[in-house]
Amino acid sequence: MDAKVRFGTNKTLGLTVNPNFTEVESDIARDSINNPFNPFKPEKRSFFQSGSPVYNTLLPMVYTRNIRFPEWGANYIQNTRNSTTGLFYVEDAETEFVMPDNLGSDTMNVAIESNASAFRYEQSFGKKSLGVLGTLRQGQDNYHNYVGGVDGLWDLSIDDKLRFQLMYSDTQYNEAFADDLCESGDCTRDPIPDFCPLGNCGTNAYVQRADYERKLTGHAFRFNYKHDGPNGLYWLNYYDVHRDFRGDLGFQKQVDYRSVNLAYGQKWYLRVPNDDGESRIRAYGVFTETRSQANEDIETAYALYGEFRGWKQTVFRFGPTWKSRAVNRINQNSLELGDNAPLFDEHYWLWYYEISPWSQWTFNFDGKYGEQADSDNLRLGDLREFKPRVRYQLGHIEIDAKATHRIFDVEEGQLYKEEFYTLGVTYRSSKIFSHRLLWLYDITERNLAIWLGSETAKETSNSVEYTAIYQPSSALRILSGFKFEDELDSDVDDKRYLTNRELYVKLEYTFSKGFD
Repeated sequence: MDAKVRFGTNKTLGLTVNPNFTEVESDIARDSINNPFNPFKPEKRSFFQSGSPVYNTLLPMVYTRNIRFPEWGANYIQNTRNSTTGLFYVEDAETEFVMPDNLGSDTMNVAIESNASAFRYEQSFGKKSLGVLGTLRQGQDNYHNYVGGVDGLWDLSIDDKLRFQLMYSDTQYNEAFADDLCESGDCTRDPIPDFCPLGNCGTNAYVQRADYERKLTGHAFRFNYKHDGPNGLYWLNYYDVHRDFRGDLGFQKQVDYRSVNLAYGQKWYLRVPNDDGESRIRAYGVFTETRSQANEDIETAYALYGEFRGWKQTVFRFGPTWKSRAVNRINQNSLELGDNAPLFDEHYWLWYYEISPWSQWTFNFDGKYGEQADSDNLRLGDLREFKPRVRYQLGHIEIDAKATHRIFDVEEGQLYKEEFYTLGVTYRSSKIFSHRLLWLYDITERNLAIWLGSETAKETSNSVEYTAIYQPSSALRILSGFKFEDELDSDVDDKRYLTNRELYVKLEYTFSKGFD
């Protein structure tokens, strides 16, 4: 249940009890097993959505998807002509957050109650603004994560913007957090050899980043300058994140690094026959250098892109990328890089294509092709990735169908294959009644003959969810439906099993009251 109380035109107090989580589960992002960083998942719960723009900063310090099972919460938003104030507090039945490293990140989740809160204030001074942001997470067994800092924006001109943010954190973990991140066994108590090789080791970098034997304190800094004018663009990004900085309420997926990111490009305009508007061509190059706080190489990258925007709402971006990149460590019981994290020379092509030849139809075809390193096996291979998508919208019906096909080959043959399929259909039969159908089907296959460590040869998951939504007024919404999931794990047997069945009826009532 949600409730809102408005005070005048610029102050809002919101309350929630057991906010609906079904809408979040229905649209979880799926990413490759070869991506060591957590994928970003957008927020769908209305209580958190209503105030999310207030907390958007250069460094993503407020990521409410970390609040897994909220029991109740309250938020307050105040907007004036020159200032914005935000505050929220939530009680969570579990504790979940992103545990960062400089080569990847992992999700930590334990059944420990915790609370999460954030405070934001931003003041505008003409073309400049200055803000403060603070977040707090704390729970049982002396766990806490306090984060605070300042940020600013300076509009130098219509085309030029300068932004910065500086944060500082104070964190104390407990042993349960490190235990959850172990690859196998109780790696915080079982003896770990000094040399513990990838694929045959119970510990990893995330266990060591969850150091519970000392307090962790550190800073995070980002500076951004961007020019985006009618004829050209260029930008400069600089990051400096201490090895012990943690942002447990945010989407802080990388620490212990310094990085410089530069880009320069030009724009040209032309008219395409039978098109009323003007089309744009853009070409630009990007350079990135990333090193650890100990000055060890992590990544050096160069990329060139050509882009067309215009005719039939077309967007086409295409270009090569060259990288020298560390993807994992040989000895998992050490955070050192250098010889412990070999650099791989990658070269691949990226493209993004979207076109809407008719108002009802939109087509996409994205992809990646070339040499890339695999982080689980510390090997360079050939990657083929294709991502088609079709969207149709006419009147009361919307259809969204998309797929991902990904194959990774090495000298001995295919190392892995991934296929993801998604179909979403929404039908609004009347102003107060609508239907939503979602189908997800995933397949992952690994070649265990050449795979490091113990993994499953084949995994499949299949889920179907249907929801009927009845909304007679803006305050009342009733959801009813079902969800079925089945999975196959080839290490168990080759049969599919129904692993989850849900039949649900949910009532959402939003109480809204205004006081002038």
